Amino acid sequence: MTPQLDSSMPTARPSVADLTAVWDAGFELLQRFGAREGHARVPRDSRDGDFRLGTWVDTQRAAFRHGRIDAARVEQLEALPGWTWTVLVNAWENGFEHLTSYVDGHGDALVPRRHASEDGYHLGLWVAAQRIAFRNGRLEATRATRLAALPDWSWARNRDAWERGLGQLALYVAREGHANVPCKHREGEYGLGGWVNAQRSSFWAGELQVERAASLAATPGWTWDALDAGWESGFAHLEHYIERNGHARVPRRHTEMGFQLGTWVARERMKWESGRLDPKRADRLACLPGWAPMGPPIRRLEAVDQVGPARG
Repeated sequence: MTPQLDSSMPTARPSVADLTAVWDAGFELLQRFGAREGHARVPRDSRDGDFRLGTWVDTQRAAFRHGRIDAARVEQLEALPGWTWTVLVNAWENGFEHLTSYVDGHGDALVPRRHASEDGYHLGLWVAAQRIAFRNGRLEATRATRLAALPDWSWARNRDAWERGLGQLALYVAREGHANVPCKHREGEYGLGGWVNAQRSSFWAGELQVERAASLAATPGWTWDALDAGWESGFAHLEHYIERNGHARVPRRHTEMGFQLGTWVARERMKWESGRLDPKRADRLACLPGWAPMGPPIRRLEAVDQVGPARG
């Protein structure tokens, strides 16, 4: 059983046996820490009972810097997983360990700038600091190599993040047939709707790069106007309804994949009949089977609600 010793220096001059006992106790506690945590990167304020393990570790590093530690003890310490002789190396390895844990949980190294690990570690800031160090030529080659080997690691986070958004949009378009992404829509864990809205905002503020604007404009169904996007989304849902039912006579309360299509159709019919609908949109709607009005607007809509969609 390890004695409960305090690592602070006693007032009386200790004997060699006492110093050895303290060192052995510290090393045993450090081994336990390593077995429990998977590394020997002990926080400076760490304690194990009454023993100040963090202080003990700092003492070993100081003794090493001044050449006052026995070679056998150096060998014992260096055999521990994650042991380092400098605090800066220790801090970097701590950040890298948090990053690999993030990769294990998310499958990639695309850490958001404000992300913090469960233990409160500001991983997003650490990752950003590594990119800055790399750009300024201050990141060690071995560290750069280790980072670059992680899945989806990027030295230009903003550029790659934008390309990822465009890729997610392309998948959405391929599946849905349009680029009218709802503002809260997510592709898996990716907030595609928020990304699309951010691109429109950047465009109208004159902050979107020309090449990026061109890529978005070339996307099928893309529009820079969120109101246009909303209308196109309604029209796309109506087309889906027609493909399945053969007509555009949508019940007032009908929803299509969560979209309130019946309400949208009723609103567009009223605009169409009152002459307030954009001519191009009116022409597109008029070409749909079953769109042409039959009788006064109110009676027709009530009839649709009561009868429901036509069969066969």
